[in-house]
Amino acid sequence: MHDSCDYTYGRFSPDGGHLSAHPSYQSGIGATFVAILDGSGEEVARYEPPRGDFLRSSTWEDAGHLLVTTYSYGEGWSVVR
Repeated sequence: MHDSCDYTYGRFSPDGGHLSAHPSYQSGIGATFVAILDGSGEEVARYEPPRGDFLRSSTWEDAGHLLVTTYSYGEGWSVVR
């Protein structure tokens, strides 16, 4: 598993097989990416919003889908699945 210096850990998926993670250092209004880590701590997926946008929160919809709330200064709030 990665050190906590690599990520700020989020929540486990409902089946416990994956863990959401955000940047270890956060400054400003929101995160710059969200990652999904597998059971060994390896990154298996990552979402980065377009430059200038940010992530506000994330939550597991089910064992296989992470929902991410994002904000775009041009388009407002949205949910990415």
